[in-house]
Amino acid sequence: MAKTRRDSIMNLVREYTSESLADKSFSFERCNAFDIALDLKLDRSNVSRILNQLFNDLLLIKVEGRPTLYLSKDVIVSEYHFTHIPQVIPSKDSLKNLFVYDASDASFYKKGMDIIGNGYEEALTPVISKITPAIFYNQNKPLLIALQGEKGSGKKYFCKKLFELAVKNKRIPKKSRSFTFDYRSITESLVSLRQLFLDRSISMVIMEIFTQFQESDIYRFWNDLNNLCTNEGKPVPIMIFLVDKGVENFSYFSQLTPYIAQYPNLKERTTKEMIELVLTFLQEEAVNLNCRIKVTGNAIASFLSADYTYNLFQLRNEIVYSLSNNLYSSVITNHEPIVITHENISKNVIQNKSADNSLEDHIRITVTQLLPEIIDIYPDQPCETLENLLQTQLNASIVITAKLKNIIEKAKEDVLMTRTKLLDSSSIEMQSKVYQALTPLFTKTKLKNDRQILSKLYIQIQHMLDNTFAYQFQLEHLDYKETAYSQELSDNVISTVENKFNISLLKVYKSYIRNFIYYALKSISQNTIMTLIVCHGERLAENYAQHLNQILGSRCFFSFDYNLYYQTHDFHEFTDKIYKLIKYIDIGKGVLIVGDKPPLTTLDKSIISSLNIPSFSLYPVSLPLLYETSEVVSQKTMHLLALLSDVVNRKKKIKTFLNDKSLTFKNERQSSDIFQRFQATFPTINIAKSNEALYRVLLNICTECNLPLSNHIIIQFLFHGTCMLDRCVKKQKIRYNLLESFMMEHTELFHIMKTNLLKIRDFMTLSISQEEIAVLCDVIRNYQMEIQGQLEQRL
Repeated sequence: MAKTRRDSIMNLVREYTSESLADKSFSFERCNAFDIALDLKLDRSNVSRILNQLFNDLLLIKVEGRPTLYLSKDVIVSEYHFTHIPQVIPSKDSLKNLFVYDASDASFYKKGMDIIGNGYEEALTPVISKITPAIFYNQNKPLLIALQGEKGSGKKYFCKKLFELAVKNKRIPKKSRSFTFDYRSITESLVSLRQLFLDRSISMVIMEIFTQFQESDIYRFWNDLNNLCTNEGKPVPIMIFLVDKGVENFSYFSQLTPYIAQYPNLKERTTKEMIELVLTFLQEEAVNLNCRIKVTGNAIASFLSADYTYNLFQLRNEIVYSLSNNLYSSVITNHEPIVITHENISKNVIQNKSADNSLEDHIRITVTQLLPEIIDIYPDQPCETLENLLQTQLNASIVITAKLKNIIEKAKEDVLMTRTKLLDSSSIEMQSKVYQALTPLFTKTKLKNDRQILSKLYIQIQHMLDNTFAYQFQLEHLDYKETAYSQELSDNVISTVENKFNISLLKVYKSYIRNFIYYALKSISQNTIMTLIVCHGERLAENYAQHLNQILGSRCFFSFDYNLYYQTHDFHEFTDKIYKLIKYIDIGKGVLIVGDKPPLTTLDKSIISSLNIPSFSLYPVSLPLLYETSEVVSQKTMHLLALLSDVVNRKKKIKTFLNDKSLTFKNERQSSDIFQRFQATFPTINIAKSNEALYRVLLNICTECNLPLSNHIIIQFLFHGTCMLDRCVKKQKIRYNLLESFMMEHTELFHIMKTNLLKIRDFMTLSISQEEIAVLCDVIRNYQMEIQGQLEQRL
């Protein structure tokens, strides 16, 4: 009987432990003697005695406190095998800290690898999070790691830090060393290499690959190294392959190891990281020379604004060059310390400026705001400026650490955030093997008309085949949603991919595909009235459409740009294009066209004779009007004519609000329902703080351009500015057609916009591209023309 009780109690502890891990509460509130006795209808003292026996047998973990908690050790260890779990945990607070970390706490990232770039939202964090679990997981099995990156980007230095981490975590012996060689050596001098690998002090082997390699050579070498060490009774060293960016068959390594990553180049580092790197190089040289160094902020900005073919390697060489020249001058003039200014650095740095002028401006403004005019670096003490930088989270005020979604939530988000711009068939990669293999499966489904959805799915599957698929979701529970129809379609897609490409898809890939197809079908089936948003400029219409699709949970809204190209060509060319594209979309009960201003306000009349469907135009484009429209089009029983009367009745009230100036008051902005809706679709942005920062930018621009403020321009600018910030945080890039022509035609406005954006401290670490700046210029240009039109009507 005691045996039965023991088993029953043990099974219940496992169940309760699993529940608290699954719901991420980590409360384990039912894992105590009282609740277990109540559930099993047993005497509490007997349950408490058996729990202590199980603890003494090392089957349970004890959490001290009132009540005392007992957790299943095997359940905890199976879920968190990279975390050291003690047998006795002093309190519930200590318990939660084992499983939960504050992602906004920069110190968390520094606990692992001590390297610049290992901070929240910094460039090396994805690489470190992918590679270091192998080091923390102390095992005797062979470990293979593969990194791909540009020459001079710091891959070997990363390996040095990885080696130190492995020693620190007792993964390899303290007195061991690493050995680096070239791929060509395995054919040219294999015998001598074999002898070297027998050296027991070698615990890390690094192979550099600069050219295309024979895949059979790599596997044969790895296998030979394993056999050699095993036969000699020597631990197999950690094997790292450093592959140049130009090597095309890097994906082969995904068949040998899950520990592969793309290493960032210098341009992909944040401005703050680059400043830290320059100051670190200077600090090291001050120690080497045993000499004080003074450097101006202007010189640092010049170093960072140049293009470097060989990344950090070349940057450091330029710093050493400037130091050596200045040291020579200092010796001749008997002058201390060494001083580096913009005027006495290499011509290579001055002449090889980045082609992106906005990047250079961003760097110079960031340097001015972050650094003093002159920085003193001493050989016998840490650089105070560098120490302050390493402890600073610059953009933490506007960036929110978004909760990691599960695979179902992530697939749904990917569907609803899929681009909305109307595509023709030529826009999809026709030569793609994935396209050719899968397109026939969708010919009888509604998805065949949504080319953006299919394009997104094909791209994701190609990433799976290349082993570059981004795991931006929880991996603990790979659940999925299906209907009978979506299951059949998913089964066909998965089997086709596996058969055509001779691959067995991972469980996580299959779950993602099933969820994506389920939500893609669901989002289209809810579309009753297609709404097409068309705006003057680039990306503005798509910003609106994606936002509204996320709110509705369906793909009702699509977009198209009346960009610079179409504005300079005959309007019939544009209407013909729209007509051809609309034919391929599932239009449901009709088409609602929302245009911002003439000639787009008559777009429905231009195509109605060709389209045998109900359609009409609604204008002007504004977020309040679109919110009202979205509520109406989401009603499945709504007919287009009923929609017309319903929305038109609301336009007068909306127009009055847009012409008002109530949002110029901070309390009105903060309490506005419009801005409160932003947080649902921009979870990475602190809307209250970003709105105020963007409002300051708008205020300055309107003053410089002599424009009046109104609710209309405030809503527009803050919305499109938030879209820009969200993409910058996620490091998503956009295109702007004919960007150079736009910048030449609107040089003054572009300069005003760029200058005011880069003045905002909260935006300093966000790389705001010229394309994003041009999109916000379109917002101001459209408003300028609107104001000019109103003035002309009054005359």
